[in-house]
Amino acid sequence: MSAPTQKTTDTVSTGGCPVAHHGYEPFDMNDPFSAYARLRSAEPVMFDERIDCWVVTRYEDIKAVFDNWEVFSSENAQAPVRERGPQAKQIMNDGGFTAYSGLSARRPPEHTRIRKATSKAFTPRRYKALEPFVRANVDQQLRALLAHEDRRGDLLRDLAYDVPTVTILTLIGADTSQVDQYKRWSDSRAAMTWGNLSDEQQIPHAHNLVEYWQECRRLVAHAHEHGGDNLVADLVRAQQEGTEITDHEIASVCYSLLFAGHETTTTLISNTLRLLLAHREQWAALREDPKKIPKAVEEVLRFSPSIVAWRRKALEDTMIGETAIPAGANVLLVMGSANRDESYFADPETFDITRDNAREHLAFGFGLHYCLGNMLAKLQTRVVVEEVLKTAPFLELVDPDAITFGENLSFRAPTSVPVRWDALGESGADTDGTTETASARYIQFFDSPREPQHDQLGGKCASLVSLTAAGMPVPPGFALTTTLYDDFIATAGIADEIRELLAGLDPEDVTRVDDISIRIRDAITSRPVPEPLRRLTIDAYERLQSRFEHPVPVAVRSSATAEDLPDASFAGQQDTYLWLNGVDEVLEHIRHCWASLYTSRAITYRLKNNIPDAGLSMAVAVQKMVSARVAGVAMTMDPTNGDRSKITVDASYGVGEMVVSGQVTPDNIVLDKVMLTVVSETIGDKHAELVPDPVSHRLVEREVDADRRACRSLSDEELKAVAAIAKRAEKHYGCPQDIEWALDADLPDGENLLLLQSRPETVWSAKPAQDKATETTKPARRSFDMSSISRAMTKPRSA
Repeated sequence: MSAPTQKTTDTVSTGGCPVAHHGYEPFDMNDPFSAYARLRSAEPVMFDERIDCWVVTRYEDIKAVFDNWEVFSSENAQAPVRERGPQAKQIMNDGGFTAYSGLSARRPPEHTRIRKATSKAFTPRRYKALEPFVRANVDQQLRALLAHEDRRGDLLRDLAYDVPTVTILTLIGADTSQVDQYKRWSDSRAAMTWGNLSDEQQIPHAHNLVEYWQECRRLVAHAHEHGGDNLVADLVRAQQEGTEITDHEIASVCYSLLFAGHETTTTLISNTLRLLLAHREQWAALREDPKKIPKAVEEVLRFSPSIVAWRRKALEDTMIGETAIPAGANVLLVMGSANRDESYFADPETFDITRDNAREHLAFGFGLHYCLGNMLAKLQTRVVVEEVLKTAPFLELVDPDAITFGENLSFRAPTSVPVRWDALGESGADTDGTTETASARYIQFFDSPREPQHDQLGGKCASLVSLTAAGMPVPPGFALTTTLYDDFIATAGIADEIRELLAGLDPEDVTRVDDISIRIRDAITSRPVPEPLRRLTIDAYERLQSRFEHPVPVAVRSSATAEDLPDASFAGQQDTYLWLNGVDEVLEHIRHCWASLYTSRAITYRLKNNIPDAGLSMAVAVQKMVSARVAGVAMTMDPTNGDRSKITVDASYGVGEMVVSGQVTPDNIVLDKVMLTVVSETIGDKHAELVPDPVSHRLVEREVDADRRACRSLSDEELKAVAAIAKRAEKHYGCPQDIEWALDADLPDGENLLLLQSRPETVWSAKPAQDKATETTKPARRSFDMSSISRAMTKPRSA
C-alpha cells in the first residue's frame, strides 16, 4: 500500500516508535480502553505499522467513515490480518475453499441484491416464532448449570455458548446437535481472519475452514432437495422464483451467518451477565423492573461491545478529520473507543443502564453495513437476562477482576465468566472466610457468627440469632432471609399483582379484605419454589438434620420485618407450622408462611396503622421442634398493671393449641423479679394437652388426669428457671420482654428449658409515664397468653 502521509495538523505519525502508539496494543483485549482514551486525546487518527492500518478512535470520525461507503470500502473487513502461510493455503486450495463474505465485505449493487434477499428471512414473524424456542433453551441450559454439584459454573461455557449457536443453527436449518462442531469451525474462522497466528498455528484451522465451507455447500444442496422452513431454504426458493442469487452466494451467506449469528451474541450474553453481576445495584434494579432490560443491553453494547474494531479500505486519497489518508490504505475503526468518546457520552467510563443515549453506540456499525442480525442478538440477550433474573438472580462472579479476554484484532470476548452460588458455609462465607457467597444472602443459621440484621431476618429470626449468640438455650435452626422471599416473589412475577390488589383497599370492608387476602395467598402458594432456592433450602435442612442421630421434626415459623417491634406488634397475624417431618412438608409450609404475610388480619392491621406494604418482607425460621412437656410464656412485668418489679408466667401441659382454642386455661404465676419468690398463683384448668404421637408423627390431643390438672404444671425449680431466663432476656435487650419457653421432654431435667422467642413488650412500654401512673388496675387476666406459643394453630394442620 502507499506509505503513510504526514497529517495536516502539527502532530505527525511517528511510525515505528513504540511510545507513539500511546500504549495501544492491537491484539491485547484485556484492557484496551485506557489506550483508546489516550489515542482519542493525543492522536485520534494514528498509523500503526504493526497491522498496516490507520487507527481511528473518535466517534464522529468513525461514524463518518462507516457512512461513506463510496470512499471507504468494506472489501478488507474480513481479509486475514496475517497473511495465510503456504501450508494453510495449500490445504484450503486442495479442499475447494472458495467462501467469500456473505454481506459485510460486499459493495453495492452486489451488497444491495444479496442483503435484500437475505433480509426477508430476518422478519418479525420469524423472531416471534423463535422467542419461545430461545426461552425454552435458556431454561434448559440454566437448569443444567444449576445442577452442578460443586455449585460452580461458567456463564460462557454453560449458557452463552449454547443458546445463540442453537438459535442460528435452527434459523439456518443446520443440525442443532452439532453445536461443538460449529463452534470449533467458528473459532477457526475468527483465528484465521482476525487472529495473530504463525504459519504452523494456521494449519489445523485451515482444515477446519475446509470442513466449514463444505458444510455450507451441503446445506444449500439439502435445501434444493428437501426445502424446509429456514433461511437457506428461503433463499433457495427465492432463487427458484427468480431472485438473482447463486448457490455460491447462498453458501457464503451461510458461512458468514453461522459465524456472525452466534459468535458475537455469545460474547454479548457473556458481557451482559458479567457486567450486571459485577454491578449488583443495577442487577437489583432490573429484578425490580425487568422492563429496563432492553436499555441495559444497549448500555452493555456501548460499554463493552463484542466487536471493538472493524476495517475499511480507502479507495481514493481522502481525509479523516484533519488527517490525510492515501488511496489503498487500510483503516481500523475502533468502535470500542467511539463508544466511550467523552465528547459524545457523558461520564463514558461508567457503566450506567439508565443512560439516555446508550442506543447511539456503534457496536453494530452504521449505515449501509449495519448489522442485519442486531435485533436477534438483542432478543436473545434480553431473554437470557429475564430467565436468569427469574431462576438464578443469586449468581455471583467468582473473581470479576481475573476475567481475561482472548487476543484478537476485532473481537473482544471473555475466555470464561466463572460464577458460583449457594456455597453454604457455617458463616455464609467462602472457604477462605472472606467473601460472602450468594447463600449468605438467603440462609443464616441461628448459631452463625454473623450479626443479625432485622431487614434480612425479620423480628423473630433476628431475635433467635441474637439470643443464640448471647448463650441462651435456643433450639437449633436456620433462617430463610427476606431476600429469598423477595426473589421468590420476583421470580413468580406477582409483585405488581399484589400492589394492584392492595391499592385503595378499605380496611373496614371486611368482605373485600378477605377476598384480597385469599387471592394474594393463593398466588403465593400456587407458585413453585425455583429450583436453586429449593436446593438451598434442602441443603440447609439436611445440615440441620445432620446435627442429630435421627431425623427430627421441625417448626416453620414466620418472621416478618414489621413484627416484634417496640411500637408495633404483628403477634398472631402470621403463621407458624409445627411438627413437620421431611423436606417436602417443610418446603410446602415455607410458602404458607410467606403467604401469611397477607392474612386478612395482617392486611387490616397494616392499613389501620398506616404501615406501607412497600418494603415489607418475610423471613422464615426452620427450627428443631421441641417435644414440650410444659410450655408457656413469661413477661418481665405484671401485664395487668405494668409493674416492672414482677415477672408473670403462664404455663400448661404440652403444646398450647388448647389454650388458643379456649378449651383450657393455663396456670398463671406472678413472681418477685429480684427474689424470684411467688407473689400469687392461679392453677388453671388444664384438662387436655397436645403431645406428639410417635406412630403418626403428628400432634394429638390427650386428656390430662385429675391429679395433674389440680397441680401446678411447673415445679418451684422450673418456675425459677423460667423467671431467670426471662430476666436474662430483659437484660440482653435492655427493655421488658415477652418470652416463649418450653421444657423439652427429650432432655434431662436441669437442661431441658429452652427459649423459643423473646420480643419487646408493646402495651405498657408504649404508654407515657403519667398514663402508667394513673392507669386503673383491672382484675381481668392478661389479654395475651399462650397463643404466642402456637398462634398458627388457630388453623391446625391436618393430620
